[in-house]
Amino acid sequence: MPKTGRLLIGTVAGFKSEWWPVFDRNGGRLHVGIRTLAVVVASNHSLANCPVIEWSELGQETLLVRRGEAFLLADAVGNGVQLPAIVEHHVSAGILLSLVGNGLGVALIHDGDANRVPEGAVCRKLRIGGKPIQICNFARWRPDNANPALPMFIAFLRDRYSS
Repeated sequence: MPKTGRLLIGTVAGFKSEWWPVFDRNGGRLHVGIRTLAVVVASNHSLANCPVIEWSELGQETLLVRRGEAFLLADAVGNGVQLPAIVEHHVSAGILLSLVGNGLGVALIHDGDANRVPEGAVCRKLRIGGKPIQICNFARWRPDNANPALPMFIAFLRDRYSS
């Protein structure tokens, strides 16, 4: 952190892209990807045989999340959508998925991480009204940021995440 006590650049996940014009007055931003959510259930769970699971089917489930991720979920599913019971854990993603494999609840992951699901659990597509649930990710920085590394880092992000 610089001597000013301010961050040089921050990454923000979960905000809907239509909200960004409100924040553009005070800094730069760069869209760095959209992640689609999938659901992990125990392999003996009643939903394990469904290739696609609708959000409404999770209403009676216990949703296991890592600490601090519950707000991202609420933002991703939208206002007015009922959330299942949420239990936050201060553990790694691997341990959280092991809890799912042991039948202690269900968990959400990015669909790109589906190959990391442990034995005893399966990953399924997750939808609301037939549409995928997505989380937008952005990098944000102050326009008065004079750190000489910032332009190089922004160039790296633009190169890495350009569409």
